Amino acid sequence: MPLLGGRVRGRRQVITLPRLRVRVTEHVVLERTCPKCQKRWAPKPDWGALTVGRQRVGISVQSEVSVLREECRLPFGVIQRYLKGRYGLHLSVGELVALVRGVAVRGQGEYTQLQQAIRDSPVVHGDETGWRQDGHNGYLWSFSTPRVRYFLYRPSRGGAVVEEVLGRSSRGCWSATSMEPTTCTKGRISPPLADWTHLLRAIHQLKERYPQNLALAEWAQEVREVYDRAQAYPGPDPRLPRVVQQAQRVTQQWQYQQELWSICQPHVRTEALMSVLCQRVERFLPELFTFVAEPQVAADNNAAERSLRPTVISRKISGGTRSGKGSKPKSVLASLFGTWRLQGHDPYQAVRQTLTRPLPAPV
Repeated sequence: MPLLGGRVRGRRQVITLPRLRVRVTEHVVLERTCPKCQKRWAPKPDWGALTVGRQRVGISVQSEVSVLREECRLPFGVIQRYLKGRYGLHLSVGELVALVRGVAVRGQGEYTQLQQAIRDSPVVHGDETGWRQDGHNGYLWSFSTPRVRYFLYRPSRGGAVVEEVLGRSSRGCWSATSMEPTTCTKGRISPPLADWTHLLRAIHQLKERYPQNLALAEWAQEVREVYDRAQAYPGPDPRLPRVVQQAQRVTQQWQYQQELWSICQPHVRTEALMSVLCQRVERFLPELFTFVAEPQVAADNNAAERSLRPTVISRKISGGTRSGKGSKPKSVLASLFGTWRLQGHDPYQAVRQTLTRPLPAPV
């Protein structure tokens, strides 16, 4: 008997991935003879939308490799095996390296624009982390804003790097550790204890080591209360002129500095457990309350450390770079991908746009 009627009893969605294979397209350029002038003519195709230069690998593959390397932080050997198993595409490790470096070369113009955006920003969060190049210790510097990430490798962690990136006459040279512009040029862009997060953590660790010391506990509580009051400072009346508001902020900053110093001064260069921390507070006292006078400057180093976190993970995987030919592309790619990620762009599409963008005409 045939079945009659019918109605939907249920639905179920199953997500699958199709089996993809690499596709090689051979483009043939024909040369023909003009019947009038009898000369041979051949078209000059524009390959810019398909590949970069004369390389055989297309932009889609180059974008995929770059995303796997920089966004997914995969070693080149893993990328090689993935492409072979997933797409049936075999590329040598050397060719993979060249593809990633090619993205850095094409992104050099955008990288320069990021540095200019950093220079133009009224607030810059700065920090550095260790980075080994050819087995030698160096530093990968990070300069960031809420919209931009900019990295570069330098052997030094001195203030000359800050001057190089931000410029000697740059306004608003503020680091995430509340550095003043005049301090930024002295090589102390991110001292651990100019950051309240590090300072409070050091105090907490000292208390854990000496839980029975009542003087230490009382001192720590007083320091914390000054910080909490500074954090809760609502600012001057917004109806006042800007000059008056700024003057009140500076005055309030000075008052918090004096409060903190009155708590720490009796213990400087004594046998007290908090003596070392008090000496460091003395050293960085003008910078600890910059966030009161300049509300756009954070009291902690979190923004700079979040900016560095992806590169730190990358360093733990790769161990660094072998030469300047690897450090420079790494700086460019970390800047581009970091900025794209920050601005919510699709990294794959962003790489494609970078590779298809025409190169600037030589000057």
